[in-house]
Amino acid sequence: MDNNVTLRQFTYTFLLLSITPIFSRLPGLLAPSGDSTGYVSVLYYGVIGCVFAWLMYQVLYAYHGYTLLEILSELVGTVIAKFILLVYAIWSILVILFKISSYSTLLQTTLLPTISAEILLGFLFLLCVYAFSKGSKTILRFSEFLFLPAIFFLGILFIFAVPSFHTEYLQTISIGSLTDNMRRIPTIASVGGNLMLLLFFLGNIERKPELPCDIESNYASDTRCKQKRYHTFQTRLYRCILQFTLLCFASILLSLCINGPKLTENFTYPIYQSVKGVSILSTFERFDAFITLICIVSDFTAVCVFALISVTCLSFVFQKKGQEPQKEESNAPLNIVSPSRHTTLLLCLGAPLVLVSCCFVFLREITQYELDEFFLSYMMPINLVFQYVLPSLLGIVCFIQRIARKKKCNQEVR
Repeated sequence: MDNNVTLRQFTYTFLLLSITPIFSRLPGLLAPSGDSTGYVSVLYYGVIGCVFAWLMYQVLYAYHGYTLLEILSELVGTVIAKFILLVYAIWSILVILFKISSYSTLLQTTLLPTISAEILLGFLFLLCVYAFSKGSKTILRFSEFLFLPAIFFLGILFIFAVPSFHTEYLQTISIGSLTDNMRRIPTIASVGGNLMLLLFFLGNIERKPELPCDIESNYASDTRCKQKRYHTFQTRLYRCILQFTLLCFASILLSLCINGPKLTENFTYPIYQSVKGVSILSTFERFDAFITLICIVSDFTAVCVFALISVTCLSFVFQKKGQEPQKEESNAPLNIVSPSRHTTLLLCLGAPLVLVSCCFVFLREITQYELDEFFLSYMMPINLVFQYVLPSLLGIVCFIQRIARKKKCNQEVR
């Protein structure tokens, strides 16, 4: 079995797990006090997201084929590197708790209000166990397979909703609104920052034509063909940010033009209510249920991916010094997608982790108000720290190293 993952699979996974927060929280948070210019902040983040994608590209350019543990060990030492990865494991567990709570409240609020929480959480746990038994490669393939049909359905939804748009709800953009929307950028950034999860797959991304080869040892003899490969790889990351930006823009525009800014701010799930407000779609019974199903798939993907990240970080932390990787299963330094080792780790560590999280959510009985307050007060600032600080620093360091390497190679040529 091929143990590598493709950049296409990762980008589709990133976009799929972003759907639930884009639909459930962004429209309301970007329309405070009845403001209807929140889509401007999405355009702001499009620029910031491209810069962040460029920084991620610098890391891949310099350390493709290396694990995050090896990168951090080289830069800050093994002890500090393992401590950082342990903190990231704790953050992943916190995200899993939040995603499971979001999944439970979403179903009980919209699609299945009469079903008890233990049944919904038990169903999610069984789905995760089945996904873990198939391996993490299957999780990424699942996201790749479902993302395009989901986008196709959402595109049809948006086209049907356009005749029902009330453009008078949209305010004229002023200097004050441009300044106010800059303060809302962190809300979008806390969702788009999941692109940094690519750092945990550095050792397993396929060496396809869009990826750079071993540039450190062969930089001086780079051909035009290799430069084209680098450009294609960077373009894929920019395209991913563009798709994320368009998805956010369409979601906010749909909510504002159907519900109005006041209702968008007050609704728990603005997109769900927007579908009910579209005259064409209201003729179909329970058409809004498809939106809920897409969000369920998004939450399920997020739980599986972050369980994979937490297991990976813990395996790095407790990896013995000098431990040799299992080269017969993969060329990667540590098999993040191995069908044997990591499937076992997912079942032994990931499944109990999801089970404990489900039990905590069931016993805690978290309400929608508490969930929203927790997101604004804790999850959003925590996400910003973990998603941007370390990747940005790594990107800057890699860019400086790349310039220094280029100067050295030019001197050797002379």
